[in-house]
Amino acid sequence: MKKKGLILAPHQDDEISIGGAMIPFLQEQGFTPHVLFSTNGDYRTSGEIRMQEASHALAILGVKKENIHILGYGDTLNTPDHHHIFYSKENVVRSPAGHGETYGVEGFIDYAYLRRNVHSPYTRESYQKDLKEFLLDLRPDVIFCVDYDIHADHRMLSLSFDHVMGEILQREKNDFFPQVFKSLSYALSFYSYLDFWQDNIFSTRRPVPGKIETYDEDLVDQSLYTWGNRIRIPVPRQCISNTLSQNLIYCALKEHRSQWAALQAPRIINGDCVYWERRTDSLTYCADIRVSSGEEKYLRDFKLFDVENIDSARFLPMCYLWQPDSADSERSVLFSWKSSQHIELVRIWGNINGGDIEEISIHSSTGENNSFGPLKNKGQKNDIFLECTEGIDWLEITIRRTVGEGIGFAEVEIFSSTQPPTSIKPFIKCMIDNHFVYDYCIKECVRELVLSTYQYGLDEEIFFSVTKGRSRFEGNILRINPLDREILIKAYTKSNVYDLIKIRRLSAVSLLVLRGYQFIDRLCWYLNCQQHYIIKKYNRIKHIGGKETVKRIIQKLCC
Repeated sequence: MKKKGLILAPHQDDEISIGGAMIPFLQEQGFTPHVLFSTNGDYRTSGEIRMQEASHALAILGVKKENIHILGYGDTLNTPDHHHIFYSKENVVRSPAGHGETYGVEGFIDYAYLRRNVHSPYTRESYQKDLKEFLLDLRPDVIFCVDYDIHADHRMLSLSFDHVMGEILQREKNDFFPQVFKSLSYALSFYSYLDFWQDNIFSTRRPVPGKIETYDEDLVDQSLYTWGNRIRIPVPRQCISNTLSQNLIYCALKEHRSQWAALQAPRIINGDCVYWERRTDSLTYCADIRVSSGEEKYLRDFKLFDVENIDSARFLPMCYLWQPDSADSERSVLFSWKSSQHIELVRIWGNINGGDIEEISIHSSTGENNSFGPLKNKGQKNDIFLECTEGIDWLEITIRRTVGEGIGFAEVEIFSSTQPPTSIKPFIKCMIDNHFVYDYCIKECVRELVLSTYQYGLDEEIFFSVTKGRSRFEGNILRINPLDREILIKAYTKSNVYDLIKIRRLSAVSLLVLRGYQFIDRLCWYLNCQQHYIIKKYNRIKHIGGKETVKRIIQKLCC
């Protein structure tokens, strides 16, 4: 059977910010792409229009209509008059669009009705139940899910996915272990850097508070989101261009007309797709766990953090830690199994806020007893490699020394292999200045380039060769022959994993022509932005009335 890939998106257009370029990539890798929308996107625009737009956009990207799914929940942006289902475990809430249960639109049946012939009420319990059943029905091999963005619906989907994934993995005799990737939709896409019109496409850059709209609370380098541990996936050729009009992602975004999503294309289009991977193959899910004190459920619930308020601008993690009691002198957790295990790696996720763990010890049934520390702060992962890996019946982790309060483990993961199992084929990608390279333009005066590579799923020596041109390599340095106008380069391993790139030497006139095309392209984009601004202002005036508008203008002038 063909492998399945799933994009989990809260709204219609988020599928592109989360995994637009991933869809053709998955197809190249032999996957059938599926997309699930948790809401109907019906806050300001009807669900019918939003789903029609999404269907057209996904058709451009290569997703069949039968592989587009909806849970059918309301677009429940928190307004003063509406209560998000996140806060309502069992009590039904009504969305701003006036619905209290899931519903489908023309051509798309909500999942609950499709499966059980009945719509689900708008409650958190139903939302998570539907999501869980959908995952178990589809059983995708790889999942790309939105993570903890500033939008309440994004946060709802991210936290709910982690919750139900934890329930799935703890099932007795569970046989579903998908590869999971998560990404920040706003900070890395919709509200990222406006850096499209360059001689060469930029890779995704680290978001910085104050420089990126809506990114005031910095999540990067906390918990899962360590920038140095991000997974970078190359973008298919049809998603790479010097102008928007020729770009597949731009063409797909244009279909989301009600959201003017195409205006965000210069921020979304990058030379790589950035994700953070969560492994699902931890042996803790099938272990017996005993703790000296505290709540052991937090040690293997798949959730690295949880919140009680999804509307707060600040990141306020809580209810996520195994935290030993203050009077506990042991401060230990024991994992045991009915049969002996092969264990290579112990991964500990610590507390995001609070004090520091200076030292822990790991003791196993093999007699291994070693100390480690200090653990990384901000909840980042701590990887500990065992020396004795065979025949482990039990493993005990003890907190020895700490500084401050609020000490604990967000999650403990124990793996039989240091390398995660993957459905994605290994790849390498050429880089220049840490940017992924495809069709790379340089000035005629450039005489050398330093190349490096990014590897996924392998760790091998990389070799470079020139397949077209007189230029030559010295190690990873390309010495450029002045007679070459176009240079084709191959980076490869002994196992025949390779990447092909093109270097084009452009004259001053050619560069001027390229930038002229980009200027026209940017001007068209700018005029569309102004049109959107004018229409938005007009609709606003129409909504509040002319007298009220004049009154507000006078008030601003007087201030």
